[in-house]
Amino acid sequence: RQGRDAARAIGATADQAKALAALAPHLTDNLLQQGLDAARAIGAKGAQAEALAALAPQLNGEARQQALQQGLAAAQAPDEDRAWAQALTKLAPLMSDQEAVSQQIRRAMADHLRRNLMRHRRRNLLSFCADVKPPLLDSDILAAIAGHISEICMEWRWP
Repeated sequence: RQGRDAARAIGATADQAKALAALAPHLTDNLLQQGLDAARAIGAKGAQAEALAALAPQLNGEARQQALQQGLAAAQAPDEDRAWAQALTKLAPLMSDQEAVSQQIRRAMADHLRRNLMRHRRRNLLSFCADVKPPLLDSDILAAIAGHISEICMEWRWP
């Protein structure tokens, strides 16, 4: 209980999600429900999705599916690309239709890279790609993406 209360008291939403993820394997029954409530109350959708992904394996049946669906919906918040990619990477192995989730992640990565190539430093874009690890993208695809980002950044003239 003290750990759960401490997780709720943490100000940064990413830290709340990490605390709930660390507590997840130790929560049962009422404490697990309170952990789910705390995860659902996290304002930053990417962090919320991460917390739900950590708690979902402790659940069974409908409760598990509901937490996964809520996590997937939270992870698709359009303003948190990096948190979104990290959360989906954690949710994907738990989902029944992993291929569909993998396709969503790939589409979102392409959208993110297209929207942000001019605004962000190369290392930020490469770091974003590194967050999406196999099996969602195999290492050859990640290497090709990194190579193309590097080539674009070196060859193009930037304002």
